[in-house]
Amino acid sequence: MPVWALLALALAVAGCGVDREQIRVCRWLIPAFEKHPESVEILRHQQHGSAENSVVVHYRSRDGENGSAEHWVACWFGGTAFGSGRLTLEGVSTDRRDLLSPVQLQMLRIWLRVDGTAGGSAGGSAGGSDRAARDRGSGSFDPSVSDALYLLQSLVNALAMSSVYVLVAIGFTLVYGVIGRLNLALGDVSTVAAYGAFTGVTLLAAAGAGWSGAGLLLVLVVALVISALFNVVTERTVFRPLRGASTQAPLIATIGLAIFLREFMRLAQGSRDHWLQPMTLEAYPLVAGDGFSVSISPGQMTVVALTAVLCGALGVLMTRSRYGRHYRACRDDLRMAALLGVPVDRTVAATFALSAVFAGTAGVVIVLYYGTVGAYMGVIIGFKALVAAVVGGIGSIGGAIVGGILIGLIETLWSAYLTGAYRDIVIFGLLAAMLVFRPNGLLGRTSARGD
Repeated sequence: MPVWALLALALAVAGCGVDREQIRVCRWLIPAFEKHPESVEILRHQQHGSAENSVVVHYRSRDGENGSAEHWVACWFGGTAFGSGRLTLEGVSTDRRDLLSPVQLQMLRIWLRVDGTAGGSAGGSAGGSDRAARDRGSGSFDPSVSDALYLLQSLVNALAMSSVYVLVAIGFTLVYGVIGRLNLALGDVSTVAAYGAFTGVTLLAAAGAGWSGAGLLLVLVVALVISALFNVVTERTVFRPLRGASTQAPLIATIGLAIFLREFMRLAQGSRDHWLQPMTLEAYPLVAGDGFSVSISPGQMTVVALTAVLCGALGVLMTRSRYGRHYRACRDDLRMAALLGVPVDRTVAATFALSAVFAGTAGVVIVLYYGTVGAYMGVIIGFKALVAAVVGGIGSIGGAIVGGILIGLIETLWSAYLTGAYRDIVIFGLLAAMLVFRPNGLLGRTSARGD
């Protein structure tokens, strides 16, 4: 028989039956479902039905106080023979559990990556397994617990993004509340602050200061001053001349301003994104179980704390200061406030500065926490924050906070459980639905003016 025929026959025989590597991976999963993996005895393995990319491993293990019992675990893989996905786990079920959900399967993959590769396979001889499986004997995999931990980690991950949307949404709300107009360039104002923070951090690094607390505080203050001054100039040159216009000229002017800012940043800083080293990679565990640990980073805690402080300070400012009284008067009726002696121009200018402080803080957070800045980053951030403001109720500060949290949660949970490619479609679909069915938002009030 020719050599090539022998080789073809050998390959054909090698391709028959159950893949040994798939058997090995499936056996690694057994300790995840058994409280006493040291008692596991492998009985046999076979193909699951007619599926060529499947393995069923039958085994005997100790079943509480009732002695031993026979069980099985079935695994489906992404390919067969020499396919690239032959060891990619795509489905798991056991005699005591139905087919695991996608989230449960992902948790099992994480468990396998952390523990299985360390030698966590069930024993191949009667009465025993290896040491790693015995060490994990009491840590059986519980899908319900893993689902809860995964959800909790997703909620923790949503904190930073929700804070960004809350800050920019408050900026939109402050301006709209006092003049009844939207400043669509506010997202790009946050970009101005972001570039200011990026430049400041770069200079600190060049001076050898690194990530010092005093240096970062100085960077934050300088970036916010720059964004506030820019927004005050915007109010004086763009909004004030058009304040009494009965058309949508102010709205169109802000679109032009936003385009100007983006192109100015692109020409001044380049079209590519700039990256910074993350502040810290450290994370503090909150809850752990089944090979999955829920953790929170110092950066997330700092972002949430900064947002909470700013929101609290804004509440005090609005309720216990002269500016707050003037703001509320202008929000109720701008012309009547002017007739009663309220300094309308100064109040509106201060409001623009305050809105820039919130939007600028969001830009600084993006640079320091996410480590990136680009000329066009304010576009999507601004529009999503605008969705948050509209959903919460444009003109309502409380509504902006609720809307920002809601948009951040939807975005994070959608990415965690579903296809991330459709995340933005869902966010803007929510805006359309809100405008149709509840145009005043969740906490908004009816107004006869505005856009």
